[in-house]
Amino acid sequence: FGAMDGATKYVKGDASAGLIITFVNVIGGTVILALEAMRGAIPYLTGTHDFKAFTSAKKGKKSTVRTIERIDLERTGDEIQFTYTGDGFLYHMVRILTGTLLEVGTGKREPEDMKTILESGLREKAGPLVPAKGLTLVKVWYSLS
Repeated sequence: FGAMDGATKYVKGDASAGLIITFVNVIGGTVILALEAMRGAIPYLTGTHDFKAFTSAKKGKKSTVRTIERIDLERTGDEIQFTYTGDGFLYHMVRILTGTLLEVGTGKREPEDMKTILESGLREKAGPLVPAKGLTLVKVWYSLS
């Protein structure tokens, strides 16, 4: 098994391997975000789903099914820290998830829209790809079996 490095970072291995990615987004200017609405969207994204709508990868033979164990949001001053924990992430997945959650926070989307986006499998239904600045791989762990 090996950790692969790209625009997003992910683990290649079995489902018991995992990783944590932290994304800190610095809000420029005056932006009011409804963190509770954003947190309301998280249950739709956690668990095992086909995240095809949340990747900008070209069609490939690899599965787009991933498991997100948890998403944590924490605000400190002008920073919002998004922490994603799961068994692997697709190309740009964390950045698109973050962009979509930010749209929920600004009122452009409703938390329930996450279900529709997942079901559609269409990239254009999800939010924007936010810049990679602040994206950090925090921890990778592997199964011993």
